[in-house]
Amino acid sequence: MPLHNRELGSGIYRLRRTCGLHAQIYMSAIFAFYLSGVTALLADEQVTDAVSDSKIIADFRLRYAFVDQDSFDRNANAVTLRGRLGVETGSFYGIRLLAEIDATRHIGHYQFNSTTNGRTEFPVVADPDSFRLNRLNVKIDSLPNTSLKIGRQRMNLDDQRFVGNVGWRQNEQTFDAIRLTHTPLQDLTIDYSYIWGVNRIFGSASGKGTFDSKSHLVRATFSALEPLKITAFVYLLDFEDDPTSSSSTIGVRITGGHTINDDLSFSYAGSYAHQSDYDDNPIMYDLDYFLVEAGVNWKAFSGTLGYEVLEGNGRIGFATPLATGHKFQGYADTFLTTPADGVKDLYVTLKVRGLQDLLPKGVVFSATYHDFKGEANPIDMGYEIDGSIAAPITDHAALLIKYAHYKGRGFAADTDKLWLSIGYSF
Repeated sequence: MPLHNRELGSGIYRLRRTCGLHAQIYMSAIFAFYLSGVTALLADEQVTDAVSDSKIIADFRLRYAFVDQDSFDRNANAVTLRGRLGVETGSFYGIRLLAEIDATRHIGHYQFNSTTNGRTEFPVVADPDSFRLNRLNVKIDSLPNTSLKIGRQRMNLDDQRFVGNVGWRQNEQTFDAIRLTHTPLQDLTIDYSYIWGVNRIFGSASGKGTFDSKSHLVRATFSALEPLKITAFVYLLDFEDDPTSSSSTIGVRITGGHTINDDLSFSYAGSYAHQSDYDDNPIMYDLDYFLVEAGVNWKAFSGTLGYEVLEGNGRIGFATPLATGHKFQGYADTFLTTPADGVKDLYVTLKVRGLQDLLPKGVVFSATYHDFKGEANPIDMGYEIDGSIAAPITDHAALLIKYAHYKGRGFAADTDKLWLSIGYSF
């Protein structure tokens, strides 16, 4: 090899060696700095507490659903399994993080209409296969008398008549939102939410599984007049995907109760709301909502008598598109969408719980009777009888049996539904 080539090669070698040495020193310095930062961070008591206070979220529910509906020749039989896994950190300088995924899968043959599987020859069991990010949010509690939550979250407002997570379904409803709660006075709480997305119960594979939204929810709760609690609310719902569901709802809810002694107490609730079209809704309307409810609790027994009215004008009924509809007007879900003539629901509920001498601890029996009438046109809309048994199996597992019998009397199809559920969570 010529001399100049050997010198060139030697120079390149020395350059590479020198650069490599410098790079090693540089990377070692960065790594040492990183380790010192991590060590300092881990030594921070707030971080230690946040890690030690973190909670694993694990929630599973196996369910069998049966539907016999007169408008179908075949009955629905659905076995589904829902699982949720996630983590919620402890507080780090007033900040908490939560992340959760969920998945729903059917087991066995498709003998039901899941709303996404195309099996329209069967009645609907609205628990389609799905896999999605269920919740992902940050919660900030470091501001005085203020809580801020940003991201995908669960919302259950008041009795869930207007906004709820529809927790009964295997795929729950969550909201992409900013929620700010502020307590300027001891007995006054202001609650504001802006919703830009609604993740509905129809799952990740459905074309109607999400709603784009520009909705505002405002609530003010006043509790100085104990036992009364008064909540005023304004819900401005704006849905780009379903403008006919866009609405402006202004209302008030009053709840309270009175305890006579250890064995006897009374409760009451009342709501009123006025609703009109909002934003791009092509249907102009003005409708009202009423609810009155009274309850009594005596030892292991409780009873509730209620009357709920959702008005209609013959073209459209009072709408509650974000509600946990299954809680209201019967387990058969006949009135999830309010009829154009509206609906009146007179109902009575009886519950038995805590009879340790006769029943295992924690078992709850419930039965409800509904009588339905039209509002704008007082036609007979049928009646419904519902029943349920809830029983703990272990500290983390529970059994639920529910049954619904709806008799339409010519208004809608007669329907019988049965559910058997086993839930496990820790």
